[in-house]
Amino acid sequence: MENLQSPPKLTAKKSNLIKSLLENKKELLKAVQVLPEGHVHVVLPQQITKNIHKIAEPFKNHGISPEIYISHKPTKSKALIKQACADNTKIDVSSKNELISALNAGFCGARICCTGSKNDEYITLSLQHGCLHSLDSIEELKRYIELKNVINPELTSNILLRINSADAPYGGKKSRFGIPENKLDECFPLLNKTPNIHLEGFHMHSGESNADLRGDELNYLLYHLQNAYKLGFKPKTIDIGGALPRIQYESDKECEEFIQSIISHLTTGSASHTWRNYTYGLSLTLNGSVLGQEALRSHFRSQEIEAFSNAILKTKNEEKRAVSDIIRECGFKLALEPGAATYDQCGVMLLKVIETRKINNEYVTVLDGNVFNFSFHIMEYMSDPILL
Repeated sequence: MENLQSPPKLTAKKSNLIKSLLENKKELLKAVQVLPEGHVHVVLPQQITKNIHKIAEPFKNHGISPEIYISHKPTKSKALIKQACADNTKIDVSSKNELISALNAGFCGARICCTGSKNDEYITLSLQHGCLHSLDSIEELKRYIELKNVINPELTSNILLRINSADAPYGGKKSRFGIPENKLDECFPLLNKTPNIHLEGFHMHSGESNADLRGDELNYLLYHLQNAYKLGFKPKTIDIGGALPRIQYESDKECEEFIQSIISHLTTGSASHTWRNYTYGLSLTLNGSVLGQEALRSHFRSQEIEAFSNAILKTKNEEKRAVSDIIRECGFKLALEPGAATYDQCGVMLLKVIETRKINNEYVTVLDGNVFNFSFHIMEYMSDPILL
């Protein structure tokens, strides 16, 4: 470790709001000192308003006003949820408890989409409040119909049929969510027998980060919308899910230097800058090639959301017409679930440094907190912390 050069930097991107917050170092340090746990989240509700406008803008430039559903799952902050409600945004919930939280924050059922695996209690609460309901399976549809006919048979309820992302036209990722394409035809006779349930549209949530492939998905969902009309239904909504991009790092150059430092460690046997020589998915083959470079670079590289959205909307169908033109001219609704992109730059985490340790010639910094304070994904972020 003695010959180790200075480690490569990974500077996290910071909005102007975050920068102004960090400049107020004295007050931030006070905030940590008064809390016995030693960690605090400083939340910036005004940032979620900015993010929602930024996400919607490229779609509006194509004459489409998207229905944006913020995702409840990535945040436990009531302040952010309430701000989104005040901004007249919609919300995607994935459990009964998240649905209760959204209702408590002021969302009415008409502004809530219920996704995820659902027990009868979750479905019942969704029906009682008139939520849009994204159905994951034939079995769920049957339970939904049974409960619907008991709870409020007179009122019409709106549903989306969620298609399994493995059936995306390019061969998507295997998923436990969504109805396999070859099972969709079983849904339509059930809906025909239940006139108090309206097929509002179709939903696919693949998380694909390639804009061209996401455009293919949009065409695929438009095809299913067209097919439903032929069967006598009148759906209007296409929900293309989330995973919209966000830029997390300040410098592409720093990101490449970080990757090259790991490659150098693998190919030359030199000392690594990472804890326990962790390679972030890179590996060396028997002939000396480094595998996994593109997968790691994809973590660092990301399009601006405007370029990504434009690429999706400009996708052509078989008649060489842009999907944005079809959606606009037919009066269809386009729904988005931007996920973590909605919460980008919405706050900072302050954690006390308890001590530093030296373990086998490597230094470890111990913080007063745990991995759950950082991310619901329980993942290690690859960016340098800011030392106040």
